[in-house]
Amino acid sequence: MNDDQLINFGEPVTDQSQNIIKVIGVGGGGCNAVRNIYNEKITGVTLAVCNTDSKSLAPSPVPVKMTPHPRTSQDSYRY
Repeated sequence: MNDDQLINFGEPVTDQSQNIIKVIGVGGGGCNAVRNIYNEKITGVTLAVCNTDSKSLAPSPVPVKMTPHPRTSQDSYRY
């Protein structure tokens, strides 16, 4: 097939589905699990860890870290 027989579909489409999988490890066990996933260098996944103890989050290699603040209303947490 030569170039004049090819159909021009315009610019390439960018992949909009990158990192649609989010894994959040909560508490000690969840943070350990996410750390293991991070250390395996699995791609296409956004990883985060969450713990009320900010000191336990500090050594984690996972770049996204969350510590819930004390309750600001009856059933909500502020991040």
